[in-house]
Parts: sequence; structure tokens; C-alpha cells
Amino acid sequence: MTFNEKTAWSACAGIVIGLIAYFWLVAAQPSENGHLPMPSLMTLIVSVSLSALTVILPLVILSALAPKAASVAVDERDEIIIGQAGFTGSFVLQVLLLVPLYLLFTGAPAATVFHALILASSAAGLVDYGGQIWRYHRAI
Repeated sequence: MTFNEKTAWSACAGIVIGLIAYFWLVAAQPSENGHLPMPSLMTLIVSVSLSALTVILPLVILSALAPKAASVAVDERDEIIIGQAGFTGSFVLQVLLLVPLYLLFTGAPAATVFHALILASSAAGLVDYGGQIWRYHRAI
């Protein structure tokens, strides 16, 4: 497994853990009308911090264990894999951003629109990094 694939696995784990923490913390807040409430600033800070730590710590450990693998330049194969996965992730983001836009124009609560934005960006990230993992495995 290349270092770039390990990076993609780490990023996927970070997105999933950050998303779980975000919705767990939001669901713990009291709501007035049965909808998920607007997240507090602390909720955003905690979920983003957990996500970042989940991504960064494994990469630091992997870099310390195999410094040569971490410093290898990206070759043409890696560029193609990252580019194709990034294109797919960007397309998914563009399509999924239509949902919060629709919610905004139909008068949905601001919290619902915000949660839809979080889900859309997280799904696009998972498609991007998941696409990298899939392409690395398919290429072997």
C-alpha cells in the first residue's frame, strides 16, 4: 500500500469520525420543534478537531516509521488517480449542493440547510478519497 493510499484511508476515517462526532453533539443539544438544532461553535470546533487529529496523527506516525515512503514524489499514476478521484468528488459536491439550495429556496429552517451543507461536503470528500482508494486497488 502506497503512502498516498494510506493518506486517503486516513482522510476517509477522519471524515467519518468528524461527521459522527458532529451529529452526535448536535443531537445532544435540545431542539424546539423536532428538527436538529443549529450547532454551537463548540460543536464545530470539537468535530473538526477530532477529524483533523484522525487524519494527522496516523500520517505523522507513518511518516516517522517510513520516512522514505513519505518523501517519495507523486508519480504519473498517482497524479491520474488523484485527479480522477478529485473530479468525481467535485462533481458529487456540485450535485449535492443542489439539496441545500433547494431547502434554502423552499423556506426550510437555517439549521436544516446548514446540516445539508455539512452532509454534502462530507459525502463529496468520501467520494473523493474513496475513489482514490478504489482506483489504487483496481490499478494493482
